[in-house]
Amino acid sequence: MKLKGLGEECVNHGLFGGIELAETHQRYRINLSNVDGSYNFELDVLDEKKICASLPKMNDAHCLNQLKDMGILISDAAINERSCLYEKNPGEIHLLIGADYAGKLLTGSIKHLSGSLVAVQTLLGWTVMGKSDIINTNKSSSLLVLSLHVNNAKISDLWNLDSLGIKEDSAKHTKTETPGTCFRTFQRNVDNCVASVDSVSELAHFRTETQRILKTAKFDLRGWKNNFLPEIEETVQGSSGAVEKKEISVLGLTWGTEEDTLLCELIRTENEGEPITKRKILSVAHQLFDPIGFTCSITLIPKLLLQECWKLGISWDSKLPEDVIKKFKKWKDELHELKFLKIPRRLSNLDLNESSLTLHTFCDASKLAYATCIFLRAEKEGKVTCQLIQARYRIAPLKGISIPRMELLSCNIGARLANSVKKDLNLVDIESFFWSDSMDALHWSTKEGPWMTFVSNRVNEIRRLSEAYEWKFVPGTQNPADLPSRGCSLKTLLKKQWYEGPPWLGDSRDKWPDFELSPDENIIYAEKRKL
Repeated sequence: MKLKGLGEECVNHGLFGGIELAETHQRYRINLSNVDGSYNFELDVLDEKKICASLPKMNDAHCLNQLKDMGILISDAAINERSCLYEKNPGEIHLLIGADYAGKLLTGSIKHLSGSLVAVQTLLGWTVMGKSDIINTNKSSSLLVLSLHVNNAKISDLWNLDSLGIKEDSAKHTKTETPGTCFRTFQRNVDNCVASVDSVSELAHFRTETQRILKTAKFDLRGWKNNFLPEIEETVQGSSGAVEKKEISVLGLTWGTEEDTLLCELIRTENEGEPITKRKILSVAHQLFDPIGFTCSITLIPKLLLQECWKLGISWDSKLPEDVIKKFKKWKDELHELKFLKIPRRLSNLDLNESSLTLHTFCDASKLAYATCIFLRAEKEGKVTCQLIQARYRIAPLKGISIPRMELLSCNIGARLANSVKKDLNLVDIESFFWSDSMDALHWSTKEGPWMTFVSNRVNEIRRLSEAYEWKFVPGTQNPADLPSRGCSLKTLLKKQWYEGPPWLGDSRDKWPDFELSPDENIIYAEKRKL
């Protein structure tokens, strides 16, 4: 309609089912009149792309005759469709008048028609209300309602993947929800199978046994792919052979079959010409799927930018500050090199059943975030391998926390993640080491209190999930958890190859860091509970 906007207004829409939807609308002022122009008035309106579905015209012949006898004119039934304002069909709704205006338009005159219909007079003309006996011939039905709304309260979904293995053990759901979750889990069918074997003979045995077991449930596993050489693949009877593609998708990650590596690729579906808004940043950040966490040093950046936008109170589609736009563009422009960031699929090229295994958990924090990463070290006959298993981080809370407390939080999630990894990989009895570059956090984690509530709660969980003697000090420059706690560019991450762990893990134990703790007594004393 080419109207000039008067400004913006944020409105909370109360939807069916109690769902609230906050949206920003442009505000306009329009002049509204009845058909003959004898009455008009001004009102402020908010824009909306589509108000509701089209409504059919009044086509009840008996009712129309009654209205005609009463001298009542219904505009949408009497006016020629060519003179109506619409885009696709004359049943479109272009204006919804709220109760704040509608009450002022009623004249109080009401005429009762046959059935349950009534004609109500307004200053803009007559309208008909009630239930009609005419059956709607429109047979279309809605089978799915898809909400693309982004709610601030639901943005935690972006962090759910990063929280795997480091969430608190306490139940977050009611007892009534638990049986339903169990029922849905057992109803879910998963028809993909991913496994790792050490030889062609093991592959043949695994394939035969897997098919035999799953056939009892009417599952037929097909499309077998492996990365063995073509000249030996006929050993696996009935196999569809080695993979033809150099890279295939496996459970959300990309498997590089030639080098036997895993990589994370960005799905470019966004419109490059779109303005950079908070919604845009969230959309791009959601495209990076990395359950292992080997890209967490770069996925931290957009989340920090989102947090900065929240601090500034910026709405989802408003223009961002230039410094935020510049940082986002710099981060996004590097993502095309993400395909070069690869980690070995195998945790070790040594036989883990015959190797000496140790688990190393590194913890670190900055003013931006706190993080942890876990490495598996395998040693056999003088050969040593070290490989990243998982890495996790969390953004620093909006309410400021001191760096020593942040370091303690990193130790807390480190203990949680290590406990999760041990259970998942069946390494419950593995020898474990926990490394931190904070002597204050190490002192709290290994010494008895009494501590203030914040420190006490974290220390109690750390001591429950680990032993005091397992905690060691590592210099900050040798702590691989430093990168995911601060974030870095993709180019920096490619140079570091931090997924291999610090170089000294490849040495004998006598060359590992060994320091006496000398914490800051003032910081330690400040967290002691006064008795």
